Amino acid sequence: MLLTNQEIDWMVEILSVWKRYELFGHIYEWLETRYELSQDYTSGLQQDTSCSRIIRVVGAEIRAVLEIYERLGIEMLTAFN
Repeated sequence: MLLTNQEIDWMVEILSVWKRYELFGHIYEWLETRYELSQDYTSGLQQDTSCSRIIRVVGAEIRAVLEIYERLGIEMLTAFN
């Protein structure tokens, strides 16, 4: 079964968005590691630790979006085969 141009465009777009989110995920993992290391040098007050929590939450949301795009890509590949 041959794919239409529109189907190919959808797959390319899904891969493109997935790659962008994957890059964001790597950036947030790096930030999370840096903030966790810096916790040894803070007072432990809420204002010192809130940024680390925010980074962890955003990182988790990015990973969730990546999983959705991965499932969508797999579903599209199996639908077109």
